Amino acid sequence: METKRMEGQLDCTESAPCVEVEEGDEWVVVRDGCADLRFTGTVVAEESSREWSGPRSLRWDELELYRTRSGTWVCSREYNTLYDDEQDSQEGAVCASTAKVVQFFGYGVLAKQLYAAAGISCTEASA
Repeated sequence: METKRMEGQLDCTESAPCVEVEEGDEWVVVRDGCADLRFTGTVVAEESSREWSGPRSLRWDELELYRTRSGTWVCSREYNTLYDDEQDSQEGAVCASTAKVVQFFGYGVLAKQLYAAAGISCTEASA
């Protein structure tokens, strides 16, 4: 289990996703404005705001977290819209630690649900 502790900083602990990825599927995370990410790994967790926004929602987010065969994390965030004058957007990142995963996704409700599903606990340490 990897734990990072710094006074007054984040305490990020990963538990469940520490399984070794021997096999896996090939994935491509599409990113607007830069090269797409191609890797072999497994989906650790995924969350969508469409489920709790309701079926008539015209905008929603989808978050996905992968673990690669080499042990790094791949983050994917998609902003979806049904409005004609708006475009969907996609972004992604490769992260070496859970702290970087949290830095990418932030602390929104959907991100916290993703962390819970992935077994990642991030809290702010208080002195």
